[in-house]
Amino acid sequence: MKRRQAIIFGDYTNAPYHPLHQVEAEIVCALGSTFSTESTENARALETGLSPEVDLLVSYADRWSVTLTDEQADALLAFVHGGGGLLSLHCGISLANHPRLTALFGGRFVSHPDFQPLAYVPAGASITDFSFGGISHAGALEGRVTEGVPHTRLSAGETSLELQRALDQPTGLASGEATSDADRRRSLSELRASLQPFMLAEEPYLYEFVECPQGDRDVLLYYTLEGQLYPALWTQTYGQGRIVNIQPGHTAQSLQHPAVQQLLAAAANWAARG
Repeated sequence: MKRRQAIIFGDYTNAPYHPLHQVEAEIVCALGSTFSTESTENARALETGLSPEVDLLVSYADRWSVTLTDEQADALLAFVHGGGGLLSLHCGISLANHPRLTALFGGRFVSHPDFQPLAYVPAGASITDFSFGGISHAGALEGRVTEGVPHTRLSAGETSLELQRALDQPTGLASGEATSDADRRRSLSELRASLQPFMLAEEPYLYEFVECPQGDRDVLLYYTLEGQLYPALWTQTYGQGRIVNIQPGHTAQSLQHPAVQQLLAAAANWAARG
C-alpha cells in the first residue's frame, strides 16, 4: 500500500519556545506507516513544495513575531482549497497571525496560563463519569460536553469575507466541488471514535475563534480549567481541504501519551488528501 506524503513544518534554529527537533520523533511516530514524512523549517517550501503529491502539512511552526509572506500564505490557502490537509499542532497555530490565514485556522492563540495538569474530555461525553489517573472529577462540571517510517529532514484580523476575497483566485474548482458533507461526516466519526478522556500536563492554550470559511467547525475535544471547558481539538474545511487544530503538544512527553498518539494519528488520517 502506497504511503501518503506529509510535510512537517517547524523551526529548528530560531524557535523561541518550541523547537521542532524536540518533538519531531513523536510526530513521525504518530503518523506511523501511513505517511512518508519530510521536515523543513524553510518557509519557501510552502511555495515550492506543496504539490498535489503532498497529502498533509503538519504545522509545528513557532513563529509568533514573524509572519509568512503573502505569497507563502496564498500558497498554503491554495494547497488546502485544492484538497490538501492541514494539521496544526500546539504552536502551529502561530501561522494564523497572518491575517489571510486566521479564518483558515478558525481562530488565533490569545494566551496561556501556567503549564499544569489538565483533564481532557471528548465532546458529548459525560464529565462526571470520568476518573483521570486516580483524580476524580465528579461534580467538577455538570452535564455533558456539547461540542520504521520513511522520513527526511530538509535544509533549511481579517474577517472571513476578507479572507474569502483573498482566496477567490482561479483554482480550477467549481463551487460544488467542496468536500461533501456526507463524506466529511463519515470520516469524522472515525476521528471522534479515536478520542478518549485523559490527563496530561500541558500549556492551556486559550483561543479567539473567528468565523470559519465554510461554517462547519466542530469542537471534538475539550480540556477543563478552573471548572470551565476550553477547546482542545477542532476541525473545519475549506474548499476540498480539511483542517484540524490540536492544542496539546508542548513537550515530547505530551506527544508520547498513548491517547495523544492515537488522536494525532486519527487527525492526520482525517485531514489528509483523499
